[in-house]
Parts: sequence; structure tokens; C-alpha cells
Amino acid sequence: GGASHIGGGANNWPLKGGYMNNWEGGIRAAALVAGGALPEPVLGTKVEGMIHLSDWYGTFCFLAGIDPFDKRAARSLPHALPPVESVNVWQVLSGQNMTSPRTDFAITPLGEDTNRPGEDAARHGGDAAYMAEGRYKLIVGYIRQAGWCGQIHPNTTSPWNAFDDIQNCTTLGSEGKIGCLYDVLNDPSERQDLAATMPSKALEIFHKLQIASRLWFNPERGAIAPEGCIPPQETGFWQPFLP
Repeated sequence: GGASHIGGGANNWPLKGGYMNNWEGGIRAAALVAGGALPEPVLGTKVEGMIHLSDWYGTFCFLAGIDPFDKRAARSLPHALPPVESVNVWQVLSGQNMTSPRTDFAITPLGEDTNRPGEDAARHGGDAAYMAEGRYKLIVGYIRQAGWCGQIHPNTTSPWNAFDDIQNCTTLGSEGKIGCLYDVLNDPSERQDLAATMPSKALEIFHKLQIASRLWFNPERGAIAPEGCIPPQETGFWQPFLP
């Protein structure tokens, strides 16, 4: 998703939210596939099936004829390496199957954004989310950028700080709810919260989110290196750097 907040300049219309959040405007993206491997009948066509970013890895491995599991990494780690969750979507891209094999995926684990330090947590809004059945998305927490920009954005109609628009999807108490539920297939702009009319579905997906959060693979990645931002600031290109 694009950075539609002040200083960002992107436009995610008609999707809700933007970069740094789990609204569709923050996580949905377009992709283009080209090349001689594509069968002629699919050239110029559009794929509507769901594809996760990680699925490109499994798909490229399939096309290259190699095993996606990294056996060398598995031997070097002091703990077990989880199985590869990337899904091969070549049958969808090549027109052999119109139904994507990708249906479920966790977007952000519980506590991921609330545990961010200081202002960073406030900007993200403390949200976690899970996509299920290729259409239902449950998003929990208090989520910033809970609004929509116009078809022409930025513009001069009125000042708008997207981070000031907050939607509290999780409320406590006997009549509280665990999150906001959207059918992003029929309602990609996320305007109709289905949590009140489909509470059992919301609870079912929340349990999936809980399981995914417990099994989240998050190895030690070392300390943050802000100096990695210097080369692109100076040259305009992301590139390797030495700390």
C-alpha cells in the first residue's frame, strides 16, 4: 500500500487506509507477470485470485525446478526450521486453474505493533490481522488511518492527517467484540463491518490468528542499522551497505 498520510503523497483510492496499517490500502498491491513462459491465452488477462507476497518464492522455485526448502539453513540453525509456507501459484498465473490455492494467511501477529517502541507503536495503531477463505479479513486492535482519500489525492480541499482517523475494532466487556470483520472480495473498501452479523466467523478466524501468532517464525535478525538508509538518501537507490 502507498503512504497516503501527510508527507507521503500516495493515493490508495478507493481502498481504506495506507502504508503502516493492515487496511486494504496498506497491504493490497498490484503485480505484473510477463515473459516467454506465459502461455499465449493468458497474455493481457487479469488474475483475480489471492496471491501472497511470499508465494512468488514457491512459484519461482517451481519454475526453476528446485526444492524451496533451504536444507543448508536448516542444518545451520540451532532450532528446527519451519516448513516453507510459500504456495506455488503457477497454475493460476498460467491459466491452468482459475482458483488460487492461496486462501489463508496471517497478516500481522497479535502484539506485533503494540510491542513496537514509543512513537512507532502509536503510528501503527496496535493492529493484528488474519485473512481467511480468500475473502474474510479479521483485524483487531485500534487502527489508525481508518479513512479513505479522494480519487484525486493529495488535494487542497481540506487538511487530512490519516493517523488521526482511528477505528477501535476491539472492545472489552460482556458485549464487546474481538475485531472488525470484512469481506474484502465483495467489499474491498472495507466499509461494512460484519463482526456483529457474523460473530461465529469472526471468532473462528480469531482462533486461527491466535494459533498463527504462537507459531510465528521470528529469528534473531541482529540490531537495527539506520546507516542502511544513508546510501538510498544520497543516491536514490537501495543498495548493500557496511555497518
